[in-house]
Amino acid sequence: MANPDLVKIAFRLNAEESDGITRERLRAKPMPDGTFLLDNSPFHVYGVSYRDSVHAELEEEELVFSGVAQRGGHSTYRLKLPGGATHGYFLEFWPQLEKLSCTYEGTSDHRRLYSIDVPPGASVQGVYDILTRLETAGIIEFEEGHYSARED
Repeated sequence: MANPDLVKIAFRLNAEESDGITRERLRAKPMPDGTFLLDNSPFHVYGVSYRDSVHAELEEEELVFSGVAQRGGHSTYRLKLPGGATHGYFLEFWPQLEKLSCTYEGTSDHRRLYSIDVPPGASVQGVYDILTRLETAGIIEFEEGHYSARED
């Protein structure tokens, strides 16, 4: 069920770099200071993560991202499963990342994408090492969407 306290912020994308997608919309909570606190992790947008505070401008009846106000300290990694892989395939290696306090969101479409949130205080290097090992073994492909510069 949708949370009535949340709005959608549209982020413009380069369609050539994002499988033909021109905008990604992230949930956000309007804050008293006029900023918006992101309430989910991006699948295609670079440079923002869950719990970042952002600015948005109203354009043609849609809130559109215009900049980062404050970082929330989270990092985002995206991973793609090989063709034909199921959610069960993902769950086989997920416990390694879950032990490092990560959470995830997944798509149900044919691309089988996952957005991995690494919260402040978690070992970003540990997560990166696991993802690199999985990619080297041909289990997944991954990329960094946003790295928080806060210390591990």
